[in-house]
Amino acid sequence: MKYSVIVIVVALLLVPISAFKSPPVVKAQPTGVEYGSSSDLSGYELLLGKKCTIGLVTGKCGVEFAGWTGGGGQSPTGWEALPGNKEGLWSAELNYTGTPDFGESVTVQSGEFKLLLTGGIVVSGNIVSGSVTWPIENATNATCGTNVATVTVVFSSNIGPLVFNGCLHDLPVFSEIPPKIWGALAPVT
Repeated sequence: MKYSVIVIVVALLLVPISAFKSPPVVKAQPTGVEYGSSSDLSGYELLLGKKCTIGLVTGKCGVEFAGWTGGGGQSPTGWEALPGNKEGLWSAELNYTGTPDFGESVTVQSGEFKLLLTGGIVVSGNIVSGSVTWPIENATNATCGTNVATVTVVFSSNIGPLVFNGCLHDLPVFSEIPPKIWGALAPVT
């Protein structure tokens, strides 16, 4: 044993110092919606909005959501708790027609959003269209999970058209306080 330790020490002394240096750092290519790929988002529905008329149809206006970057996209386990990945914050206000309930859907008519990213990058724009569709009560939605709605919203933005594909857990009422929303924001391809 004594001789094997000496052999190892002598062998290490013969290895050039450069062999122990850290390999060069290779910076990863930036990712996220601002670079043409998707950004995962998580957050909460903060305000349920108020009754309004959109065109000639009764709807809800001023429904507000806010959150942070991070999560696993549109999947049953995609929601990530605050602070997420600490790369940004987002907010959205929208107006819809229809009835939010199991087995029903609503049509997102209009609204606006803003995504503030580290480094001072701001992605903002308007909602062009969208829908939220709830499964039948106690049914498992393969995309988002049991009793969780699927969300699709299309935006015009300062970096081009974007789409949010996500999940909204707001039913049964009071089962999630506050209601959770999560998914991925990506350029329209």
